[in-house]
Amino acid sequence: MPETLAKPSGSAKIIRITRNRQITIPQEYYKRLRFENDALCVFTDEGILIKPFKPVRARPSLAEIIDNWQGDYDQELIDWGTDVGKERVM
Repeated sequence: MPETLAKPSGSAKIIRITRNRQITIPQEYYKRLRFENDALCVFTDEGILIKPFKPVRARPSLAEIIDNWQGDYDQELIDWGTDVGKERVM
């Protein structure tokens, strides 16, 4: 006989599982936890834990570089040496 569960109180919600074993994260949880493209799914003794996953990049994105720019860029002249072949001098 299947176990009958009462509706949980507080911030818990009952969600459906499709025939393809898919679930939908409730919108309020999605927004509050700031989910993006990936989720970390962990099997625990109590069940499955699903939480936002933000991969760590080796390099910052262009948007991060621009956001962190302090405005202290100074153009400098680089001496590349004298022309040795068919370089075009501007």
